[in-house]
Amino acid sequence: MKNRYIYTWDEFYTDVDTLAKKLKGQNFQGLLIITKGGLFLGGLLAEKLQINFVETICVNSYIETQKHVLRIIKAPKYEKLPARLLIVDDVSDTGDTLKYVSEDFKAPTATLFTKKGTKCQPTFSLHEVEADTWIEFPWES
Repeated sequence: MKNRYIYTWDEFYTDVDTLAKKLKGQNFQGLLIITKGGLFLGGLLAEKLQINFVETICVNSYIETQKHVLRIIKAPKYEKLPARLLIVDDVSDTGDTLKYVSEDFKAPTATLFTKKGTKCQPTFSLHEVEADTWIEFPWES
């Protein structure tokens, strides 16, 4: 990665407030959080939006015969999901994971960051960065 952006806790808390205000009138009934990146954002959004239904999904990518493959390794039970679901992740990087999950669950998405050229433009996002930017989140240090 060419660029490095160090994202601070202060920026994160400010951004969660901003994103929560954008989402407030949408009346989401549940959050589907993509792990691990979306855990901090999803947890705080659930509090701020007073959403009690919070579920996680874990998607893993691996190389199988030289082909990039996504697979769900932990999924929620479909019959238990609320109608107004929001999918949450920290960043839409290549967009592969976010696209895969949003198409599977047919739900809108929210991220803090979107990288230029991503395959999945989130429904709600706060910051756009260059594709070659490495974002260092505070929970990763």
